[in-house]
Amino acid sequence: MKRRGAILVMTLAVLTAVIAVLAGAAAMQQLAFKAAINRTDRERARLMAESGLQRALTSLASQNPNATTQNDEWFTLGTSGNDKFLLDDGSFRLQIVDANSLVNLNTAAQEQLLRLPLTEEQVESLLDWRTTGAQARPNGAKDSYYNQLAYPYNAAYKDLQSLDELMLIKGFTPATLYQTSQGGVSTATMVSSGTQQNQLTLYDLVTIDSISSATNPQGRPKTNVNTATQQQLQTAGIPAQIARNIITQRNRVRTFATLGDVLRVQGITTRNASTIIDSLIVNNNTPTGKLDLNTVTESILNTIPNLPPDAIQGILQRQPQAGFRSVGELANVPGVTMSVLQQTADLFTTGSRSFIVRVVGAAGSATIPLEAVVTIDASSAPATGSTVTTTASIGTVKMAKIYETPYTDMIPYWNWQADTTNEVDLTTGAR
Repeated sequence: MKRRGAILVMTLAVLTAVIAVLAGAAAMQQLAFKAAINRTDRERARLMAESGLQRALTSLASQNPNATTQNDEWFTLGTSGNDKFLLDDGSFRLQIVDANSLVNLNTAAQEQLLRLPLTEEQVESLLDWRTTGAQARPNGAKDSYYNQLAYPYNAAYKDLQSLDELMLIKGFTPATLYQTSQGGVSTATMVSSGTQQNQLTLYDLVTIDSISSATNPQGRPKTNVNTATQQQLQTAGIPAQIARNIITQRNRVRTFATLGDVLRVQGITTRNASTIIDSLIVNNNTPTGKLDLNTVTESILNTIPNLPPDAIQGILQRQPQAGFRSVGELANVPGVTMSVLQQTADLFTTGSRSFIVRVVGAAGSATIPLEAVVTIDASSAPATGSTVTTTASIGTVKMAKIYETPYTDMIPYWNWQADTTNEVDLTTGAR
């Protein structure tokens, strides 16, 4: 009897072990199955995100880089991430941002940087990082600082190649870029997002990718004031006496460093200033870091030193209407005096060659956010007033950069609404 009981116990133990093994195998198989589904969903979600990037390219293919407005297709496409575009295998949300509506960290001067959510140490360290020279600013850092770190390296002494590069600079942390607890002196740090008011972070305000075109309102190249003859200046629309005064002053200073310096030439009035701003440049370099009068926000305008509040409001009120056809029209904005033009004329543009595309692809339970920079080749862009067709412009746009985002959920950082209210069915064209 005892023997039979022992056999029964052993049998039950073996069955229990077998059941445990089978249950474990089933659980492992279920986990593997779920992992395979997750991988498939992520692959599909990335394809959805890439479809969003292609949709943005299509929208920008017919964009004239010499003239941006808030009535352009790209400006409203996706309704700032609020539209969900439906495809057979998933969906995507997207937003296109004019890179020239943001402060360029590679070109902004110290006074403007100090109006961002940055400390004095961070600003001086950034300036030291992007400029040559062995002597650091009082609160900045050069190689002598970075070489003494636990993992030493040298400063770049050139433009930032990505925003993540900020993490290498003294005083910067991820919180500097993505959180709002910085001690900087931002003069306008709120943005509306649905029914909420969100404080802006540095990430909301800056870029390293803004480029524009050195063209006049007709889309033709501007005249270089440092090499032009008097006749060429007059051909550009500048009165003969003013042209002579410009040449005389240029002979004294050898080179005009800024358009503001040109506007200080004797005899120039607000009316002359408008023509000069629209017709002349001080070098033949590709313009970088200029702010687009048609897309720049109040928060960014507040970072510009010596720009009066009434001028800021005048710019913002004009944007959704006719907008600005040229920077020279800034002279007609209330509050913009000759002194204001002299200090700000070099900062603005009315066209953009670079756009930031933000997209989230979704499939199954997976979402993939991507951020890209799209650039437009200005050399093949039509002059203002000519017919622009998508076919003629295809090939002028390119995906210059694609960034993997630092967070898997970028919606809060892009100030998008958590849930969409519109659906655009790309399989049928219905909305």
